[in-house]
Amino acid sequence: MIVYILPIPSTSAYRVRIDTRIREMIEEMQDEYWQDEIWTLIGQAVKKKHEKYLLCQARKNQHLEIPGMPAANAIREDRDAWYGHSPVA
Repeated sequence: MIVYILPIPSTSAYRVRIDTRIREMIEEMQDEYWQDEIWTLIGQAVKKKHEKYLLCQARKNQHLEIPGMPAANAIREDRDAWYGHSPVA
C-alpha cells in the first residue's frame, strides 16, 4: 500500500456557472486575464460583505455592554489618582 501525504492547499476551488452568452462574449474578446479579474471581483465582494458582517456583529455586541460609568469619568478618576489631583485647574 502506498500512502501519499500531500500538503494542505491554501486555496479552495469553487465552481461558478456562467451564462452561455456571457461565456461567448468572454471568448470572443480573447482576453487572457479574465480569471484574474474574476478572482479580484470575488475577493472584493467577499471583503465588503465581511466588513458588513463585522459591523453588524459589533452593533449587536454594543447592546450587550454593561451600563456604568462613562469612559471619560473613569479616565478622569485614574488620572486624578495618579497625580493626586486634577492637573488641569
